[in-house]
Amino acid sequence: MTVVEHLNFYARIRGVPDLTHNVNEVMRGVGLQPYANRMAAKLSGGNKRKLSLGIALIGNPSVLLLNEPSSSMDAASKRVMWRTLASVVPGRSLVLTTYSMEEADALANQAGIMASRMLALGTTDHLRRAS
Repeated sequence: MTVVEHLNFYARIRGVPDLTHNVNEVMRGVGLQPYANRMAAKLSGGNKRKLSLGIALIGNPSVLLLNEPSSSMDAASKRVMWRTLASVVPGRSLVLTTYSMEEADALANQAGIMASRMLALGTTDHLRRAS
């Protein structure tokens, strides 16, 4: 399926009204408009991540669960994704896993360090001072 077909599919499943408008807004928000008609399997790793983020955002969910959302993205794409997430997160809960403290700084109010169990919890500044 193409990028737009993927987003339309998930939008239909989630009962999104005005499919065309919502899918176009998600593609614009994650930077996939130039790739709308490209087969998802042919996207670069970073653009596949953008598509995954778009799928997560479709339907305006109240909770977002993201696993290393910016892996395989170049620095500019990461920052665009972080701005997109920062703009949609107010009023929602965002749970993400990341190895990047820069990403945690950009997106998290609270952060935890885990290795089989929770080792530390707090703001990223607090975690830096504690280490």
